[in-house]
Amino acid sequence: MHTNLVKIALLCIFSLNPKFAQKIEINEEIVTVYSTSLVKRNNGNPVQVGIIEITDETIKSINVELQFPDRIEKYQFKELDKNQHIISFEFPVLKKPVKVKVKIAQNGSIIMENTIQFLPPKTWKIYDVQVSHHDLGYADYYQLMRRDVREMGIENAMEYSRKTDGWPKNSQFHWTIETSEPMIQYLSEQSEEVLTELLERVNKGQIAIGGVHNSVSTEHLGYEAMARLFYTPNRYVSDWFTTKPSKTALITDVVGFTRSLAMYSKEADIPYFMFGRNSTVKSFDKAEDAAAFYWQSPDKDSKMTHSKVWHYYSPDRLIKYDTREIAGLTRRYEAHKNYPYSCILAEDSYDFGMPDFKNVEAIKSGTQSMLIPQWYLVLLTCILRI
Repeated sequence: MHTNLVKIALLCIFSLNPKFAQKIEINEEIVTVYSTSLVKRNNGNPVQVGIIEITDETIKSINVELQFPDRIEKYQFKELDKNQHIISFEFPVLKKPVKVKVKIAQNGSIIMENTIQFLPPKTWKIYDVQVSHHDLGYADYYQLMRRDVREMGIENAMEYSRKTDGWPKNSQFHWTIETSEPMIQYLSEQSEEVLTELLERVNKGQIAIGGVHNSVSTEHLGYEAMARLFYTPNRYVSDWFTTKPSKTALITDVVGFTRSLAMYSKEADIPYFMFGRNSTVKSFDKAEDAAAFYWQSPDKDSKMTHSKVWHYYSPDRLIKYDTREIAGLTRRYEAHKNYPYSCILAEDSYDFGMPDFKNVEAIKSGTQSMLIPQWYLVLLTCILRI
């Protein structure tokens, strides 16, 4: 009987002692902590950004202690709501990997205690590319869509380009017109003033016209139709509008691509080709994993077009441009075992895609506040040229 009383007394002592109670509460699956490659300018004193992810939405406040080899950083986060369970924190920029002892407590109870390796930031360059998508679709009558999607997109691009004149070059608006299909009618209806400005912006490299006439299922085309697919933008429109031939051809949201595309594109002197594949084309999955590749034509010519396969609904398209979204993008590529590059294509393209000025404003703000990643608003050709 006395033995049982002693056991009960010991249990009471252990349960009342915070030291022992904290150890019982630890559940490291609740919290994830990691460093990111984001670096804020912080008024000339750069700081690196880390992330805390909490899966338990009932947690309303936490105290965080990070024990670096040469210092201790402490943070307190209060009044967390369900949308704030991915929390960013800042610490001096690392120059080499370090092991950090992380301790997180809620109301005095430790919910996470672990040693985690923090990494120095990788200098990422994110290329934000806005591309129209002239999907015929079934959203409206064709003649109305021609006006609302194709021609109005060009006008909006001109307006946004004017707004950013005088801005740093990397922050100026850029627009890639997917195909040359809307150009003939649009050019024939414009005043001399509009044509002059558009020509200046094309020559400046701010607006680009795609190197094929339309996005089509090329396996259905004969030889002449395939040739005209390249002839119209790169000779007819180019000669009439006095611009140089296109650098990049795009075919987007079609079921498949015939191998003869490789032959026609290199014969048309197109240096770059972007295939915005439809999700049904599973055979291109492996090709999409590669940053880019040279696609040899059936004639085995050593002259080849530099090609890239990408889902036209880009998985890397940014919408909010906040810390959480940007950190998620860079971290995904840092975990990629077959991606040694330091640049990311964040393509903004979707069905009936129109120019968006929110991207420009977000990137201008991000450039002012962040040292890493570095932002570039560019044409699609620029990212394929890298």
